[in-house]
Amino acid sequence: MKIWQQDVIKLIYFTRKKIALSALLFLAIVPKANSATVDVTTEFIADLQQPQKNNFVNTTPVSGFCVDFLTFCRSDEFSILIPDLTARKYFDSSSPDLISHHTSISLDGRGKEVTLKDIKTRENDYGDISPYSFWYAA
Repeated sequence: MKIWQQDVIKLIYFTRKKIALSALLFLAIVPKANSATVDVTTEFIADLQQPQKNNFVNTTPVSGFCVDFLTFCRSDEFSILIPDLTARKYFDSSSPDLISHHTSISLDGRGKEVTLKDIKTRENDYGDISPYSFWYAA
């Protein structure tokens, strides 16, 4: 084997080691991906007397928002807690940028009338809401 061939082989092995080390360092730095399993259950009972009645009944245990704030959830609504999933929106009442720094909720394409209630004073504030978003500054 010629000297230049040995040098090429050494360079290939050296490059492979560098690539492997770089890949290990990259995997050590990249944050891990989380996953969660959430069981959603339903019940279906067939009735020969009413074959057109083919509804599924949600039997998923209520968790998450509706457990802590039951008064805000209707009887036909439920929430599911997804482990390690959190979302926060901080309210900055002194910000002039209403879109970025105020609470906003997306609605469907129709305008809605909503009642916003201050939790501390129990006073109502009525407003006509645009179909795109709304914000409310206390």
